[in-house]
Amino acid sequence: MKRQRYSTISRYFISRGFVVFVPTRAGYGESGGTDAEYPGKCPYPIFAPAFAAAIDQIIGVLKYTQALPYVDSSPGLVVGQPFGGVIAIMLSTNDVPGLAGAINFAGGAGYS
Repeated sequence: MKRQRYSTISRYFISRGFVVFVPTRAGYGESGGTDAEYPGKCPYPIFAPAFAAAIDQIIGVLKYTQALPYVDSSPGLVVGQPFGGVIAIMLSTNDVPGLAGAINFAGGAGYS
């Protein structure tokens, strides 16, 4: 999977005053490394460790962004699609500093 940019939706959020970050989690795009979110083979994937790994990475990104001088540390949003959409919703159920809500665009885990 190559690096995603989501230019159109990013421009929309920027036009509304948001700072936008589109992180690439470890094991995807050009990030290299092992896919820490691999849930195992079909037909019986185990998603809990995969979700936990993704949540840890996104919380790390949120902590990093809140330390940037041009980022307003008031509550913001996490937005995701497919696997990222599930992660966005899961993050919203945790006490994550600086997170006001989540938007899920067709979230799922890619297995049927």
